[in-house]
Amino acid sequence: MVDNQTELKNHVLKLLNDKHIEFQIHEFESGATLVDVWMNNKFYAIQFKDKFVGISMINDMHPGFSTVPDESFSEPDKFLLRFNEIMEGH
Repeated sequence: MVDNQTELKNHVLKLLNDKHIEFQIHEFESGATLVDVWMNNKFYAIQFKDKFVGISMINDMHPGFSTVPDESFSEPDKFLLRFNEIMEGH
C-alpha cells in the first residue's frame, strides 16, 4: 500500500519506467508535480498535489492543460486502480 504522495509518485514513475512508457516530469514551487505520459497513442497529464492525484487526457476535445483534472482521487488505492486500467494494453 502506498500511503503518501511521494511514495505514490515514485511508485507511478517506477511503473512507467518498468513498462518503458515515455514521460516527462514537471515540478513546481508549490510542491505540485505534473507528469506528462504518452501511452497507448494517448497523452495524459497526471497531477500530484497535496491531498489528491488527478488524471486528464489531452486530446482534440481537451487540447490544453487545466488545473482541474478530468478525474481526481484522494485515495491512492482508487487512483492506482484507475491508472492500471489506463496502462492495460501497453
